[in-house]
Amino acid sequence: MRFMIGLVALLVLGTSEAWAAMPLPRAFGPNTYTIPAALESLLAVDPPKPMPKTSFLDPSGAPVSFSRFKGKRVLAFFWSQACVPCLKTMPELNAMAENGGKYFEVVPIAVDSHGAAGTKALLARQKWSHLKGYSDPNRELATALGISMLPTSVLIDPSGKATAILLGPQAWNSQETLSLIVNGPSTPLIPSAK
Repeated sequence: MRFMIGLVALLVLGTSEAWAAMPLPRAFGPNTYTIPAALESLLAVDPPKPMPKTSFLDPSGAPVSFSRFKGKRVLAFFWSQACVPCLKTMPELNAMAENGGKYFEVVPIAVDSHGAAGTKALLARQKWSHLKGYSDPNRELATALGISMLPTSVLIDPSGKATAILLGPQAWNSQETLSLIVNGPSTPLIPSAK
């Protein structure tokens, strides 16, 4: 497993360009993830890299970029309605957005063809009221970031730079994960309450 993580890190982060362009699968599906869930899948981006200016759609369907979130910590969560591990983690991501929302912004970005309206409808139907329906229906942002598996999360600091990538589903509402997002990947974790 460590070999796989190292290989992915080299492919994603090992080029001299701002972001490596990895080919995307033709279609994201329920079996597009290959690395088990855990914070061991954290890949620090060192030095942090500016997020691409590529736009995606906000919940109303209007184009938006990460410059909108400058000054905030952001967890960008790339997912699809056809990705079973993504859907299984959405309730925890929703709880995390509720519990940690004053410290950071959760930006779930659907990379399927349903667009903003389809994403918004799914979130409402599932009663994930703390998540907003962002989308990247043409996968332009996912391509610019080199994302080739789902779910993939990118931690972004207040200056708009990516500081870490997390591959696979996570325990989003855990103290360890909340501390990672609030403090950043290089800061010691907040001790959990006992």
